[in-house]
Order: sequence, then C-alpha cells, then structure tokens
Amino acid sequence: MTRTALVTGANRGIGHETARRLADLGFRVLVAGRDADACRDTAAALREAGGDAEALTLDVTDPAAGETLAGLAVDVLVNNAGIFPDYGVSVFDVAETTVRDAFEINFHGPLRIARALVPGMIERGHGRVVNLTSGYATLDGMGGTLTAYRTSKAALNALTCILAAECESRGDVKVNAVDPGWVRTNMGGPQAPRSPAEAAADVVHAATLPADGPTGRLLKRGEPVSWNQGN
Repeated sequence: MTRTALVTGANRGIGHETARRLADLGFRVLVAGRDADACRDTAAALREAGGDAEALTLDVTDPAAGETLAGLAVDVLVNNAGIFPDYGVSVFDVAETTVRDAFEINFHGPLRIARALVPGMIERGHGRVVNLTSGYATLDGMGGTLTAYRTSKAALNALTCILAAECESRGDVKVNAVDPGWVRTNMGGPQAPRSPAEAAADVVHAATLPADGPTGRLLKRGEPVSWNQGN
C-alpha cells in the first residue's frame, strides 16, 4: 500500500530535501506551500526523478486551511514551514506584529493542519507527525533576543507533547519534534555546519519510525533527547 506524506514548506531547503527523500522511499508526496509555482516545479522535479508527487497550494496561516485538506488521507505530516523573523532583536524592541506572525506560522499553522489530518490517522490506526523545532526553544538556559522565534517554537514543542498524549493508545500514531540544528538554508545562512540533506535525514527518520519507536519526544540526529537540550 502506498502511503501519503504531506510536507509543508516543501519547495525549498529542508522541506524540499524531505519531500525528495520520502518520494525516493515510495511515498506519494504532497508538496505543500504558499508559492503555487514553486510547489508545482518541485513536484514536477520529483516526478521526473521517478517519484509520485503532487503540488498542493497551502497557506498554513489561513484559518480555512483545514478545509483545503478535507477528505485527504495523509499518513505522514511534516510541519516544516516556519519563519525566523527577529534575529538579534531584544524582547524590548521586537514588534508585537512580528511575534504574532511567528506564532501564526510556527504554531497556529501546525495546530490547524494537525487538527485537520490527525483524526484521520487515528481512524486508520497509523500516522506519523513531525514538527520542526529548534534548540532556541528549550527553556533551560534559554537566552535573550529571538523572542518571536523562541516562544513560537516553544509553543510548538508543547503542542507536540499534547498531540502525542491524545494519540497514545489510539492506534500506531506517533508525534515527535525534530531539532535539525543549524542548517544551510535561506533561514540558516551559508555558514551553517549542516546541509539540508543531513537535516532531512533526521526528519525522514522520525517520519518512518517503527511501531515501537518513541512518541512525544524531541529527536536530534535520530535519538530522543531531553526537552531541555539546546543547540
């Protein structure tokens, strides 16, 4: 049986590499993002490489995004889309609109997409949810600045635990967060030590966990770590 994976922000960076790897593994991949043309190009490239992929125009900040996904049977959800809007900005200076924007994409987006798709996973008895998080969101030793990014990703970590708890004992549905580290993407910049391919390998590991794998955990390099473990 061919399983379906939906990857948000799949037209570039970690999302693109994750979509490619899942397609290589035989998944039908829904390449989701706000840029319709970029998603179509990515899906076409995956098909040219022999994969099964379709473009899906999806704005995770749209309150009606869940309706866009109505009726979709998705086995793997990768909440990859995110923003890093306030590098180096003090908590006293960051604009409230910046914080709200970060929460809309980094927290409310994954929440509304999970609410649309995870009940179907529970009904079918199988599913994997992977939330892309960051070491900047750990509470123990959290530093200053990056208020919008840190708090929105910390909220995503909490959502990961809540979803996992509500899915537990309701079939083989696992929800985990992956900290990919500092990655050479548009967000991470060219000096980052990890490649998108290396980060995507961690995401795909979490997306394809066996039935006895962890749930409700923070994963780094494929291993569960403390929620308080930063970069």
